[in-house]
Amino acid sequence: MIQATTLLVVAMLIFFGANKDTRCRMFLWFHRNLKLKPDTMTPGYKRQYARIAALETVFLIWAIYLFAIFFNDPRGIKYDSITAMILTLVFVIWGCYLIFKLMSIRGLGATFRYAIPAGNIMWLPIEAFARWGLYPEVWVKPVEYPVTMSTVFILYLVGCYAMYMTDRKSAPQAATPATA
Repeated sequence: MIQATTLLVVAMLIFFGANKDTRCRMFLWFHRNLKLKPDTMTPGYKRQYARIAALETVFLIWAIYLFAIFFNDPRGIKYDSITAMILTLVFVIWGCYLIFKLMSIRGLGATFRYAIPAGNIMWLPIEAFARWGLYPEVWVKPVEYPVTMSTVFILYLVGCYAMYMTDRKSAPQAATPATA
């Protein structure tokens, strides 16, 4: 499936790379270093964060999955090779750095947008460690690990509640007739 989507992703990269209103740092870097000048940006154009976060998520999951295939496939690096171990260590360091930076971000939207790549990047080492036999892959067989999966589900519910409460605290309170 990943090989079948390569042409689609390359086409999307070209499409978004040619977008004159992009504010993506990666595309701006390409514009600057490859001397590409699509056109001047549209005055007053506002970024659409939901669309950006969705596209970043699709591209990032695709790229991380491609790395995972390359690490684990016997035709690639092979998961038990020294190269895979070194690259896994690089991903651990990179992921820890991103998580450290994530802790200083304020605002729920920005936090989610930064947490998506941090979580995806940290997933590669988690898979590698399980493949190396350091722990079982509980997420593959959730019925065999009811306590762990129940704990994950409870943490998920607590996270959802915390997000709900964060949104309520940041919303301006309307004046009630008794206090007005």
